[in-house]
Amino acid sequence: MITPRSRQKNLLGRSSRRYAALKRRLCYGILFVIILTPGLIHVVWAARESDRDRRSKLLQKTRLLASAINPAAVKSLKGTEEDLQNPEYHRLKLSFDIIRQAYPNLRFLYLVGKSNQDEIFFFLDNVPRDSPDGLSPGEVYHQATPA
Repeated sequence: MITPRSRQKNLLGRSSRRYAALKRRLCYGILFVIILTPGLIHVVWAARESDRDRRSKLLQKTRLLASAINPAAVKSLKGTEEDLQNPEYHRLKLSFDIIRQAYPNLRFLYLVGKSNQDEIFFFLDNVPRDSPDGLSPGEVYHQATPA
């Protein structure tokens, strides 16, 4: 026979099981967040550190390569087809070829300038002129994004 007192126990028993299940889920959720948050922070930090390191190495390599280029030779270039007759153009092109051989992981080397119309153009590159990837002096780089 079910008495009001035994029914009250039964209801409390069910309620306490639901409470225990809810408490367990809450504990698992908190534990999940506690474990996941430091891991996520570490991943973001490592990605930023890696990006900073790669940028630093690229800048260092760029400075090293820039120091190998004669500024007077660059100033003698006009950024037009006339540069093909300029001996400094051919010396720089040869220097770019030597640099490219020293750094085989570099696919292309460019010397670029900015025109009075704010267009980026190529003075020269390391690719032979007869190659499909070769560029003419003064060729505008249309894919440049505005600074």
